[in-house]
Amino acid sequence: MQGMTRILIVRVCAAVTLAAFLVSGLGTGVEDAAAGIKKFRQRRDMAFGSAAGDADLAGTVVESTGSAKTVTGGATDFGGVDRAARFEVETDNPGESLTCFLPSSITVTSGGNSMTVDTFTSNPLLSNIMPSGEDKIDVDIGATVHLAAGQAAGNYSGSFTFTCDGDSDTANVDITLLAPISISSSGDLDFGTMVTTGTAGTVTVTPAGARSSVNVDLLGGVPSAASFDVTGDGNANYSITLPSSTTLSSGGDTMTVDTFTDNAGASPKLPPGGSETFNVGATLNVGATQAAGTYSGTFDVTANYN
Repeated sequence: MQGMTRILIVRVCAAVTLAAFLVSGLGTGVEDAAAGIKKFRQRRDMAFGSAAGDADLAGTVVESTGSAKTVTGGATDFGGVDRAARFEVETDNPGESLTCFLPSSITVTSGGNSMTVDTFTSNPLLSNIMPSGEDKIDVDIGATVHLAAGQAAGNYSGSFTFTCDGDSDTANVDITLLAPISISSSGDLDFGTMVTTGTAGTVTVTPAGARSSVNVDLLGGVPSAASFDVTGDGNANYSITLPSSTTLSSGGDTMTVDTFTDNAGASPKLPPGGSETFNVGATLNVGATQAAGTYSGTFDVTANYN
């Protein structure tokens, strides 16, 4: 249920188409002269609730005929009220056959932005015969909405029409889309300048920017923690994934950086304004006879909605 924005960040150094199906025993909610239809009416609109997209990854939100919501790809579920649409269909006599239609796709819009809703499904299936002796049923309809990568936030709405033997009614469709979460580097991790002592050691920079060492002499430079800016929906919980290690190089020589830590807390939460900054520190492993040089590399940090 997580949308992922992956950023390489730190340098360490200094139109509607209708599909027809055959149904037996479906009817209408408005008195109608259409053959076999007594009543045909919409009883419930379709709602996808709330979700968030991803800045780089497309996704989908699926509302089943049983009013169960699932998300895939870059979509994240944010709850809200979700439900399948429902139509009441009644025929003059049990077991009558009707030809019914659902759209192949529709468009929901929010201002100048839009998303496609397709893969409409029904329960009972439009191709099934109404149970023996039945002349009145509820038809529940689900569908899938497609979120493009970077889909703009907004309250999206639209409608679709369900038709049986020329009788039809319309249901509204809506989904609230929250802002995608994004992360960007705003400062590099720098271990400063040091000298080996003939014994393998470490240099650690904390998220607060404090530097310390074991078996390594520190000679200054400008040590600093890395910093990252996170933006998204205000008051939303999110998680941070740090790497287990990365490698710095200077020509053919290398050093390993590991034990990455951050100061975002165990359960990060965006403030009401929707943006905040956190810092990352780590530990540099220095060999006993580490060659002199300017070492550099990168590491990845991921932010996801929870």
